[in-house]
Amino acid sequence: MADKRRVRHSVSVVLMVVGGLVMLLSTSVGAGLVAFSLGVLVELVGRALERRPPR
Repeated sequence: MADKRRVRHSVSVVLMVVGGLVMLLSTSVGAGLVAFSLGVLVELVGRALERRPPR
């Protein structure tokens, strides 16, 4: 069970870093808004994985 927790934590950290990078790299208004929204979504998924209780 500890392995699942470690994997879930690693995946959540990677997703949060990728989400932050996508938000920072969004440039123009149209494409930037889509990229920023995608970054926020990836961040939320990462946080949800981190807070999810183990089964």
